Amino acid sequence: MERRLVVDYIEAIQSILPSLSPSNYELAIQIANVPDVIRGYGHVKLRSVLKAEIAQRELLAQFQRLNASVVGAAEKWRRAPSEA
Repeated sequence: MERRLVVDYIEAIQSILPSLSPSNYELAIQIANVPDVIRGYGHVKLRSVLKAEIAQRELLAQFQRLNASVVGAAEKWRRAPSEA
């Protein structure tokens, strides 16, 4: 399980790095800190891993939505007729 957690963490971080910006930095920090909630042994650890996985999925989805809205706004601005 621990090896899978490490691989999942690396993949999550690698997925957000290309689009990291000042507008999503705080959210990226939250994503990077998700493993900090994993504690304990046995069933206690399994429960905290479940909570961490749910939190990571939710935060990554938020990150993607935020990026989509920023990219959409940038595209809209770029396509707007220029005022001269």
